[in-house]
Amino acid sequence: MRINYKDEFEEKILSRGYEYYKQGLVENVHEEGDVIVAKVSGTSVYQVFVYLEDHDLMEAGCSCPYASEGLYCKHIAALLYYLEEHDIEECSGIYQSKKQEIRGILRQIDKQDLEDFLVKLLESDEHIYDQFRLKFHHLFPVLTLAQYRKKIYDAIRSSGGRDGFIDYQEAWDYVNAMSQITEEVEALVSHDHYELAFDVATSILETIPNTDIDDSDGSTGDVADSCIQIIERILDQVLEKDEKLSLDILQYIFHETMTDYLSNYGIELYELFRYYIDGKVYLEKIEQHLVHLLKMRKNDEYCWHRKYYVDYLVSIYDIGNHQEKILELLEEYSFDYDVCFRLVDEYMRIKDGDKAIQLLKDRLEETGSVNDARYAFKLSDIYFELNMMEEYKQILYQLLYDLSKYNIEVYKKIKKLYSRKEWLVERQKIIDKVLKEKDIYFYHILNIYIEEKMYDDIYSVVKDKEMDVIVRYETYLLPKYNQELIGIYLDRCREFAKVANNRNLYRKLASDLRHIKEMKHSKVLYEKLLSEIRLQYRNRPAMQDELRGL
Repeated sequence: MRINYKDEFEEKILSRGYEYYKQGLVENVHEEGDVIVAKVSGTSVYQVFVYLEDHDLMEAGCSCPYASEGLYCKHIAALLYYLEEHDIEECSGIYQSKKQEIRGILRQIDKQDLEDFLVKLLESDEHIYDQFRLKFHHLFPVLTLAQYRKKIYDAIRSSGGRDGFIDYQEAWDYVNAMSQITEEVEALVSHDHYELAFDVATSILETIPNTDIDDSDGSTGDVADSCIQIIERILDQVLEKDEKLSLDILQYIFHETMTDYLSNYGIELYELFRYYIDGKVYLEKIEQHLVHLLKMRKNDEYCWHRKYYVDYLVSIYDIGNHQEKILELLEEYSFDYDVCFRLVDEYMRIKDGDKAIQLLKDRLEETGSVNDARYAFKLSDIYFELNMMEEYKQILYQLLYDLSKYNIEVYKKIKKLYSRKEWLVERQKIIDKVLKEKDIYFYHILNIYIEEKMYDDIYSVVKDKEMDVIVRYETYLLPKYNQELIGIYLDRCREFAKVANNRNLYRKLASDLRHIKEMKHSKVLYEKLLSEIRLQYRNRPAMQDELRGL
């Protein structure tokens, strides 16, 4: 089955998914209504589904932690590789037969024998035992905090190598092990064990900074997010009902925001303030804490949280209708560009446009070029809102030529200021200026050509580029240059085949050839090149394996 999906995945995810498929880890593939479902084995056995429409991947999901963030994982990729080489109707028939066979055998087994077998299996396999206990958690006694902490440290130790370091390949073992624990904690919340659930969640959070792990895939972030979601669920249940636990959680947030220890590892607990503010509880305590935090870090150039602390204080003052406090706060911290913009909006709200303009002009004079564009964009919005069109035009040109070079959105705004006849002259001036910028003009000029529907000029710019670059602009080129692009792509693939020397590059070659195959009027030339490559590189079995899917 031909499926269009590879552009939706990171290359490393595709590579690992292909390995899973080749290792035979995709099982029980079958249709359930409009979706295709399977089990894919890894450190755990995951439920995977894909929804296809006219050979396009429309939707997919997996029960693994990575996919829980809405991302396409290696298990989904493995299933898609499987479907490319197997007939789904045949798979569904085999699955249903196997399922019926298992059920038929279970009915014939003596209940005591089945029970003895299950007991032995659960005793010998800790992973299966944990899954069993989680499935039937209401029948088991609740673990103590000490027992949960032991599970946490055991999970960390078991995920690492001999030296205790959890490398890139082992990181998902860590995530899976911790996910099993957080699933149990979710069950604790469901059964009103709020204090224990909070203690376990914070115990996990506190291990993260000391866990020696290759976190390039954001593994600890996934674990931390699960813990914070647990605390959010607890707050949903206990706020205003359990004063002690509500205050304990608030004190925990206070402590962590004061030290910034967890925040240094990307764990942001200040977001939990929103629950208290929305519930209008402990507002005075939170106000005092935030004011103290802001004063303490006023001279800290890299206080990334300042904007959020100010936002929360504004929310608190707004509840009390203290508008003068809001203005004083924003003015005090307007050196922060986010707060500055908030103050500009406040000035505009109270109809004081002069102050808004002057503030932005001052910032433009004070700051370096990195921040200049932000202030200039904001200033352009103010000029437009106040119908100050001459000033609006000047700041747009300053953005286009200096502060945000050849930004296409700025270009479009300038275009609206001219009549059609005037614009043809002005457009050429801008294009000539862009073409002189040899170091940066490439994508900028293409954006302008697209906006102006100058498709011949697009072709002249991209025809000598790599195939991946040309493909990005096919929408504009194919109506006129279909045959020319086929010829260019054939040459690119022929040259690429000479240097391709590993599985990933062979896969890329196959993908490019498939792209040519799907173009109009390409059949004869495509088949000729494919035969040529297969013959010339017949001694490269991995390449032949990838080309076989075509």
